[in-house]
Amino acid sequence: MAVPAPADLSTGPILQWTELDFELESVLFAETTSDGRVAVGGREPTGAFAVRVTDDGQEWTALPVPDGVVPLAADADGDRWVLIGAPLGIHSDDAETFGDVFVSDDNGVNWTQATLEQMPGAPLPEYASRSMRVVEALTSGRQIVVAVLSFTTFDLASLLADRGRIPDGMFVAYWTLDEDSIAVEFRRLGNNADAPDVSEVHLSYAELALSPEQVDAIERDQSDARIHLFGGEGTTLAHMAATGGSDAVGRWTEGGFTVLTDDWSHVAPQPQAPPGPASDGVILVVTTEELMKLTSPDGREWQSEPFVQYSEGSSRETSAVDPTGAVWSSWREGSERGRVRITRESAGQPPVGMAEFDRLSSTDLLGVGSAGLAATARLVMPDGWSYARAGRAAKDGYELRYDEPPGGVTLWDVTSDKAVYVFESRFVDGLDTPDGTHQRGEGSSYTLVFDDPDSADELVSFDALDLQPVFGTCWWTSGRPGVFVQRQGLRLEWAAGTFPEFWPWVGWSADGVDWGWQALPEAFDTCDAGAELSLAVGTEYVVAVLQPSAPSRFAAAGADDDADTDPPAAPRLFVAQLP
Repeated sequence: MAVPAPADLSTGPILQWTELDFELESVLFAETTSDGRVAVGGREPTGAFAVRVTDDGQEWTALPVPDGVVPLAADADGDRWVLIGAPLGIHSDDAETFGDVFVSDDNGVNWTQATLEQMPGAPLPEYASRSMRVVEALTSGRQIVVAVLSFTTFDLASLLADRGRIPDGMFVAYWTLDEDSIAVEFRRLGNNADAPDVSEVHLSYAELALSPEQVDAIERDQSDARIHLFGGEGTTLAHMAATGGSDAVGRWTEGGFTVLTDDWSHVAPQPQAPPGPASDGVILVVTTEELMKLTSPDGREWQSEPFVQYSEGSSRETSAVDPTGAVWSSWREGSERGRVRITRESAGQPPVGMAEFDRLSSTDLLGVGSAGLAATARLVMPDGWSYARAGRAAKDGYELRYDEPPGGVTLWDVTSDKAVYVFESRFVDGLDTPDGTHQRGEGSSYTLVFDDPDSADELVSFDALDLQPVFGTCWWTSGRPGVFVQRQGLRLEWAAGTFPEFWPWVGWSADGVDWGWQALPEAFDTCDAGAELSLAVGTEYVVAVLQPSAPSRFAAAGADDDADTDPPAAPRLFVAQLP
């Protein structure tokens, strides 16, 4: 079965990307701000952190960030900026509260750390704590909205240590609940040869003398995730509302704040919320299993409405909000391989299908701005797809002819107009090259060598670039892919994702209906299969940030065995002006 190229699924314009000099050694985020600019945060070669901002995709200005703070996300409206940051060296898994909120009213010259008022709720019992992560911050005019993920954790290891229930030389490796007891797996500490390797015990709540509050906390351990919304005009932000959910993305729009969630606990504003005139609003999208749309015109008073599933059996992969307040989503059909739909939902109406792709397995990223939508996608491997190749590669008076004879390979002497080697399909269905040939190198250093059948001297060799007419751009990214394998079906040594057909695609649409698609190698001139791509849509342009993967021994010609210890290359920034 033929595998479609990006052009086969394209009905809209193809973007033309221009690479710009961008002096950041790593990128942490690329986002569209509420006022339509694009902000990219990361680390400079000096080691300092900064945010770069543009309103046209061409001219970029540096936004200073607070000293010692790693920028994780940012939003802006005019001179006012709100930034999520974390102290350098602190990771989300290391802190009960991760992420601070900073506010600037002078384009980053001065920053003030915001204070979030205490969350409502009963005090937690001993050994229980509430972990919090700041996941989104938005601003428009003077109003700020901050979304915080919270969930309860229970320190069972400390409780068991205090109760004297951890065997000598062992530690708590794993535990699960079993009716009114806890099944605990202990494992041996690495430096204690006297302890057993593994020990498992069941401890009842009564044996551990757990209070009812502790039982409730341990049964909710990391399973009661909620999104809390804070807001205000200054740097003291009041608790406004809470909802079930595990992540949130948002935007200031013409119509208000919006949240997609499955469990709205309360929507009434707190008494301390300052009065203020109604204005345009912010839309906030909260990630949960089931969807509920929550809206607010000013970030203070919130309302909820159902967000309808597009079709039975479909699952939402990602959502984003455009400046009008419409929510764009991609949906994958759970019962069908290779069917993705793009929908638009607005004004309380069910999602409306805008585009459908039968040959895509997923859309991994969706960025939305006033100029349209940008997304990445991957192809599904169709049933019956074959690894067999057809085509010719020429070198030094010889042609390597694939699928001649059918399923086989022929080396043709162009000058003498005769075959030097003819390999029938039954001889090339294996890992090793046939007699008279051998392989050298891997990755882009790969070479396929043919020996002279009379003298056994080297006759002609085809390197990785020589074979591109047959195997496609960047085909060598899987290392040594076995260029003689001519068969259908899966082979362990060939990963489908490394074939040119299955590279990620990047697409753009002005209206969500007509899309123009490109494979990453053709869009960004890269053969880095592990690169990470971020997209942000501005007013009349799209920004793409390509973060190269760590070098591997397949990454470049001449790479030695220690190449994979080198640091990753600096990120590359591309801008496409929209047609």
